[in-house]
Amino acid sequence: MRDDGRRRGRGGRGHRRVHASAGSGERLPLILLNHRKDPPWRTCGATSSAVTVFGQSAGAAAVRTLLSVPAARGLFRRGIVQSAGFEDYAVVASPSAERVARHSAALFDRLGSRDIDVLRGMPADAVREASLLESGIVPPASQVHTPANLVWYPARDDDVVAEDLSAWTRDVSVLFGTTQDEARFFHRPTGLYSRPDVDPADVYTPQTLATMAGVLAGDRTVLAHHNPYEALVELSTTAVWLEPALASYRRFAGLDRDAYYYHFARVSPAARHSGLLACHGAELPYVFGTLRADDETDLAVSKTLRHAWTEFARTGRPRGPDGAAWPACTREAPRYTLIGDVTEPRHLTVNALTALISARRG
Repeated sequence: MRDDGRRRGRGGRGHRRVHASAGSGERLPLILLNHRKDPPWRTCGATSSAVTVFGQSAGAAAVRTLLSVPAARGLFRRGIVQSAGFEDYAVVASPSAERVARHSAALFDRLGSRDIDVLRGMPADAVREASLLESGIVPPASQVHTPANLVWYPARDDDVVAEDLSAWTRDVSVLFGTTQDEARFFHRPTGLYSRPDVDPADVYTPQTLATMAGVLAGDRTVLAHHNPYEALVELSTTAVWLEPALASYRRFAGLDRDAYYYHFARVSPAARHSGLLACHGAELPYVFGTLRADDETDLAVSKTLRHAWTEFARTGRPRGPDGAAWPACTREAPRYTLIGDVTEPRHLTVNALTALISARRG
């Protein structure tokens, strides 16, 4: 929980902006719900109308989950969902309570007990090793890891987490977005995520591409005539992030809610040199102003994003430094905000691969 210490309002009767950030997992819903009767932001003179919950990757999934938690109603007024927390995947199986239960049982079997007191007494390293084996980080044979494999994920249980978006009230605004090359964080040009012992030349092959195309798109021939590495990155980025985000855009546009979609495509000189481009998490240094560079374009993009995120937390609508409002999600003439070398509104278009995957939604 962070208080930015700034007071706003007329006649000196402003209020502090308070931000709750989620870096991973399910901690954010637990933090908010455990403090429901005595929220920590009250100590700095704030109310729930000043609270923005902000998550990236697994943290974004936690923010999305709060929109389905009845007990979270009234605890915050803004939600920022970056690079996760979108609709279920179109083809590959999405996280579920059944998956969590199945792998939890397998985890307990690996540890040799289901007694909570016995488990608490086990060495942390043993629990960690067994948990990693069941986490989904190690992909099935002939596949490469994507976040679609992950097990430990918020899931509906009709106790804490209810029907999807059933707790999203009209007074809560949502800012959500993706990056252009999300999958390069996991399919790195120089090696595999969490597998430094594996030679990427042995993995980024036409065979792997065909397998993953069948898993993620339901068609082994998709992108078959492209460079295997480049095609694999495009396939994973589209199936795991861009197409589910498109589905969220369309769903949010049909609701009586304020939602705003951005797509981050700025590639810094350092990111271009490394080959990571605009990978998963690439926008974070721009948002937080922690860039380790003096490139004028990067500094300008950072200024724009810091202003937009702050304006969203303050008013519920992102705006650029020039005061121009970012477009909201709409059914008619849908638009979004593209963040490249410059930041500008664009008409929402769908490429062939995204359309193919989207057509496989039930």
